[in-house]
Amino acid sequence: MMINLDFSEYSSKKSIITAIYNQMVNIKIFGVGSSRYNRILQNLFKAKDLLAIPVLVEEINDIDAIMAHNVDAIPSLMINDNYYHNIDSHTVSELIGLIEDTSDNI
Repeated sequence: MMINLDFSEYSSKKSIITAIYNQMVNIKIFGVGSSRYNRILQNLFKAKDLLAIPVLVEEINDIDAIMAHNVDAIPSLMINDNYYHNIDSHTVSELIGLIEDTSDNI
């Protein structure tokens, strides 16, 4: 995925920020701090650092917030509204693949 960095068509800082946000990959990681959760979170931040696209990572640790998202297993990820619950063994490269595959649909 290529980010459009030509801002000449935008009339204000707000519209530039909106354009960047619309191209951003939004990731939510659901869990309660288990060793599996922490391993996935570490791999997720490593993947984020290696990608050339803007990625926003949000940790959801509150049980009520997890339930509000209808999450059926933890730890799990939501990447741009695509839910992944079987992520125990995801390596950095596998997470990069998931993020890139999901970001192609933006």
